[in-house]
Amino acid sequence: MAVRQGRRQLLAPNWGIITNGTHIQLFRKHSKVVFPATVCLELTTENVDKVVSLIKDKMDNTPRALTVVVYQ
Repeated sequence: MAVRQGRRQLLAPNWGIITNGTHIQLFRKHSKVVFPATVCLELTTENVDKVVSLIKDKMDNTPRALTVVVYQ
């Protein structure tokens, strides 16, 4: 059940956040590919405002470029 719920949340439109209460990570979806938009961030009472601000900034100021790598 948890795996299905997590998969459904990560495949939702554009952004997803996973947290266990002490750590948080922002993910971004491009087509059907989900990738981390931040590293896993520790949440404390001292840094929660800074972390929320960082996540909000990432979501509000998304770069519009796509990197393509071709190799042989």
